[in-house]
Amino acid sequence: MPSAHRSAIETGMSHFYLYSKGHYVQTNLIQDLKRITAHRCGLNPEQVTVANIILLLLREVDRLTEGRTTILEPFVTYIREELVVWPTLMNGQRQPSVDEVIIQACLNELSMTVIREGDNIVFELEPPNPDVLPLTRSASPNNAIHTVTQTERG
Repeated sequence: MPSAHRSAIETGMSHFYLYSKGHYVQTNLIQDLKRITAHRCGLNPEQVTVANIILLLLREVDRLTEGRTTILEPFVTYIREELVVWPTLMNGQRQPSVDEVIIQACLNELSMTVIREGDNIVFELEPPNPDVLPLTRSASPNNAIHTVTQTERG
């Protein structure tokens, strides 16, 4: 059984991981994450600010990468490239805001989290919930996904 440190259930962050891994239909980054945050915190999406989302994600990335000495360099490099290099390469396309780039950098970290190693669950997540956001086809209830059920947790 994974340790508490290897769980997103206790921190209420499962749906952020599931979103980053493509289990939810992604339409508008900020609006989608406001809905996930509102579900997590028992609020209306209108009550959630971008600052709330960034704070939750940064805290989770910090928890996730605890003890990893190389997190700052790739994180800052990604943000720098998106804000400095991107505009020169993507002529005519809307440049993401600083907030969107920070959020995407956090989601990138969450998306790389290993959930299963073979049949062993190494990082616990709640199952996707269509009440949070619409599910993608890969997250349908008929497909086996990488989450822990109550029976597996005990």
